[in-house]
Amino acid sequence: MTPDLQAIYTQLQQMHQLLQTVVATHNRHLDRHEMAQRLGISTSTLARRVQSGSVPAPANGRWPLAAVVEWEASQSQHQRRTA
Repeated sequence: MTPDLQAIYTQLQQMHQLLQTVVATHNRHLDRHEMAQRLGISTSTLARRVQSGSVPAPANGRWPLAAVVEWEASQSQHQRRTA
């Protein structure tokens, strides 16, 4: 397989895994304690980060898990591009 095809194949695999995660988490929501735990921070730090805009704000006090997974993926991609 050529390097270009390998890169495309790898991207497709990553997209497939993300899609599976999104489908599996479609109706699941995280409260502030779960979100803070997922990020490895305290709830007060989470509140500050939401206020500063570095973490997305919750919808009705809860974060849709599918949106969190997408946000995490976008953060990961951004970090890879800037590294």
